[in-house]
Amino acid sequence: MGGGQGTYYNPQFCINGIDTVVETKLHVTKAIENDCLDWLSNRDTTKPFMLLYQFKAPHRDWRPDSMYHELFTDFDFPLPETFNDNYEGRLAASENMMEIGNHLNRRDMKQIPPPGLSRRDSLRWLAYGDKGQYWSPNDTLTGDALKYWKFQTYIKDYLRTVAGIDRAVGSVLDYLEENGLSENTLVVYTSDQGFYLGEHGWFDKRWMYEESFKMPFVIKNPRTIKPGTTSDAMVMNVDFAPTLLDMAGLEIPSEMQGKSFKGAFEGELKNERKSVYYHYYEWPIWHKVQPHYGVRTDRYKLMHFYYSMDEWELYDLKTDPNEIDNIYAEASPELIESLKKELEALRKEYKDDGSIEEMKRMTDTVIRRVYNEPKVYKEKVNIKK
Repeated sequence: MGGGQGTYYNPQFCINGIDTVVETKLHVTKAIENDCLDWLSNRDTTKPFMLLYQFKAPHRDWRPDSMYHELFTDFDFPLPETFNDNYEGRLAASENMMEIGNHLNRRDMKQIPPPGLSRRDSLRWLAYGDKGQYWSPNDTLTGDALKYWKFQTYIKDYLRTVAGIDRAVGSVLDYLEENGLSENTLVVYTSDQGFYLGEHGWFDKRWMYEESFKMPFVIKNPRTIKPGTTSDAMVMNVDFAPTLLDMAGLEIPSEMQGKSFKGAFEGELKNERKSVYYHYYEWPIWHKVQPHYGVRTDRYKLMHFYYSMDEWELYDLKTDPNEIDNIYAEASPELIESLKKELEALRKEYKDDGSIEEMKRMTDTVIRRVYNEPKVYKEKVNIKK
């Protein structure tokens, strides 16, 4: 473990809550890939199986496997349209700490500490930049050129780590095909959120703005889903479990808040949502994203930032898909009233309708995370050689 989600090199794996294994040779993505294929190869083939295949990548600080170090070295990626966003009319966004130009540290940019520093001082040197401290790899790289260099370094390393995931996912799909399992196995590819790849000048996630709000969801079920099928049905991550249960022909527990969207892939649009809900609680860690909740319909998005400010934002996604123009102050009272009514209905439905003060107390409640294994695990460490 490390940083809450592991390390790219020398990762530690806790096996069944008992043994801790340290991988000393392989990149973490490759190690997970190998373990996954080993499990599939040694499973009880007389029984159905369910496998959750999850990765550390592409979490910060985006360290790809060495086999991808030369990938993307022969060109630069174009800057996103909103790369130089000035956050006008969006107070919460203007107070962020996740700007590529200002908040990527030396570790993110793969800098090497000066010789002679203690481990503690080396870590401090590498973390420099987290809180907006100015730094440059040399005296001549400044201003827009420095921001451009940071973006290219970030985006290429990020996509190199993703390339490793692509390979690892493909190896499992190949295994299913080669072992006659592809026609009778439901495969889902998804993520816990979207990620900023320079949009609004950002890295990371957390906001309800489209780039991080949207989540990938690709599903393969040859028996019922025609290849190439797409759907614009509005769904939420709480819908994932009911959908999988529904596809497996199992009963969906009544206490589940989500709704199955199985029909969206099979020519039906039953249970189609008209809006979706979002709520983010943490502050000021990580990246000083103001706590906010909101509703998104097929056209509009309304958000309320409430912790150290009382700010509303409204976007017309049809005319302003990049969410640059906050129209809350100029929108019709009827539109705002209807969206707030829908928002309150969703808050009530998901039992997230506490007062602002109650929500602030949730943010203020610090649950300390355990980043390192208990001592009992450390005494049972095995080293993979």
